[in-house]
Amino acid sequence: MGESEIPKKDVKVEVKTPFVTESQIETAMLSRIPRFKEQVDSLTFEGVRRLLEKDLGLETYALDVHKRFIKQSLVKLVQIAESSSAQKRKKGMDDIPDPSGVGYNDHRNIIEPKYLDSQFFTAEGFVICDLLEAVSLNKLAELNNDFCDNMVRVFYKNLTFREDILVSEVKGKTIRIKINDWRGLIGCPYAGRKFNGANYKDFEDYHRDTYVRTLLKPNVTRLPKSKFNARLLTLSNRILHYVITKMIVPRARNFSIVFDSDVFAMWAIHEKANANWPFYICSVMLKAAKSETCALPFAMLVNHILMKYGVDLKNENLVKVKKNHLFGKNLLAQMGIKEINGVWTRVEDEEKPAPMEEDQLHDISDADDPAVFADPLHAAPPQDYYYALGNIMDSLSRVHATLKSSFSYMGSELRSIRSRVDSMETQFAARLQRLEDCYSRYA
Repeated sequence: MGESEIPKKDVKVEVKTPFVTESQIETAMLSRIPRFKEQVDSLTFEGVRRLLEKDLGLETYALDVHKRFIKQSLVKLVQIAESSSAQKRKKGMDDIPDPSGVGYNDHRNIIEPKYLDSQFFTAEGFVICDLLEAVSLNKLAELNNDFCDNMVRVFYKNLTFREDILVSEVKGKTIRIKINDWRGLIGCPYAGRKFNGANYKDFEDYHRDTYVRTLLKPNVTRLPKSKFNARLLTLSNRILHYVITKMIVPRARNFSIVFDSDVFAMWAIHEKANANWPFYICSVMLKAAKSETCALPFAMLVNHILMKYGVDLKNENLVKVKKNHLFGKNLLAQMGIKEINGVWTRVEDEEKPAPMEEDQLHDISDADDPAVFADPLHAAPPQDYYYALGNIMDSLSRVHATLKSSFSYMGSELRSIRSRVDSMETQFAARLQRLEDCYSRYA
């Protein structure tokens, strides 16, 4: 095409940037704030710039010169929007009668719950469902039911945990969850060594540095010594980390950061460690209950408990389970994980990783780590063969998915051949019968 050839979209070129004021950028950002809040799990600052360029009719990359201003303004606008929403919720709840009879006046946020689309992940050959089932956490991850956010707040308001018994009171109904009750509630027994996400030293087989090497992608050569970006994880480990931070031990933000408590939880699942998961859940619940600002986790589980223990929720406003609560194909796409030529791949693996500050809308904070106290001393030297283990598992998972698809096709073809053979046998038998009839007639 010569001089008039148009450059490809994925190639960054020098463009003559039209003049645009910071006021115009802020106005465009304000109109996008509701969508930015909905996509906070997967949105990057680069993605924000691309959206704003479309809204303002600018060339791609035209707003890169305003990178710092957009980042600072976006964080400020999101915080203002969240504060305004919280004030509106508080104003609307002041007139709500006290459903517990103990002076209920809790306006804390509820962590948006997620649940696992196990049918999808199993059909696509992912190992996540097998891992969870091996440690009896599959029922918890798949739990999906409507929930009443007000009653969840009441449950946490009155929550105590003593002598392995979780106790609360909601609408005059006393709830006492004993050791033997957990298997019936979430399918996981209250048994094994107690842990709270931080007491790593109690597990002699756990060596943080050695294990972390098995989680990382092949191109990661430097071992992270503390919290690190989940982009460094292999595909299957990235999915496991998401399940842990959203379903097993939910937190309110920083889902793309791997804390030491996350590493330990992943190890406990991979190694089928003799760990007491219900105790860990109780620890997280109690920590949220004692905090005045912490967002409240396990909304679906709490509502499941309320129904099991006969709390009347007929006249309560329930939050309905929707598609955005489901962790399946759509959420994988938002995480940059897509099926290409029959193989599930992270699109970001073919791109240059963005700096950490460009990847997060929130600052990384130790307050988001479920661990109760500081990181322990690292133990055991790393071994090279552990480094490749996670990547081998990912490759085997992809091969398994490909073989499963191939065998399914072969099975379909064999059934078709069998059907045709059966038809031929039927026709042959009919013709043979006619010949025998003719022979008997003229014999």
